[in-house]
Amino acid sequence: MIDPTLRRLYLDTRYRIAFGRQELTLKIGEVSPEVDDILGQWSVERAAIVTAWNPRSQWLPRDENLKRGSALLTLVREMGLETLPVVASLDDPDWTEHGLFILGADEALACELGRQFAQNAVVLVCRGEAPRLQEIVSPGGAS
Repeated sequence: MIDPTLRRLYLDTRYRIAFGRQELTLKIGEVSPEVDDILGQWSVERAAIVTAWNPRSQWLPRDENLKRGSALLTLVREMGLETLPVVASLDDPDWTEHGLFILGADEALACELGRQFAQNAVVLVCRGEAPRLQEIVSPGGAS
């Protein structure tokens, strides 16, 4: 289980999705017609937000995070999936993480990518539903 304080931070995070010249903000637990429109335009019912930055919420230098993010993007592209860039942030302007809004990704794929990049959780998005935080359980049973 994720520490309750850390979980609260995850739930309070805002996810800014760049879409063409637009930028949409997604929040866990809040239905977004604009995000539903993106899913519709790409003819998918679901998506996931996954980052490779700061594994297990342990801060890494920006250069290392950029390398990890590039590796995630390469892997997802090799799978043939389309992505949109995401910037996750709280009210603190000094903290942001970059990630991917992976169009068509289901829960199993999102969690597998999260495991590969040592993440505690991913965000799952289904058209018409509020996005939800999904904790990742590692093979040993702990997240």
